[in-house]
Amino acid sequence: MRFILRGTEVDLEPDDVRRAIDGLAPEPIRKYWVRIGPWRYPPKQVLEAALKGKGYEVTRVGFTTSDAFSILKKLGFELGEGR
Repeated sequence: MRFILRGTEVDLEPDDVRRAIDGLAPEPIRKYWVRIGPWRYPPKQVLEAALKGKGYEVTRVGFTTSDAFSILKKLGFELGEGR
């Protein structure tokens, strides 16, 4: 899927996301989560890892939780709210 994230053109697929978080320990959930396999992760943690895995120089301070939530939803991941 191609999209623009804060001025950067990004090409990201669901398998890119899964590879990026393989072996990555989930950080504590604050409000929103994304399920990948049996684990729930903060959306910003996942998107940042996926972007870094593809070589993009965008850190989580460069996008909002809403950005991450929307992108991961469009990629087909289950998202929710609550701890």
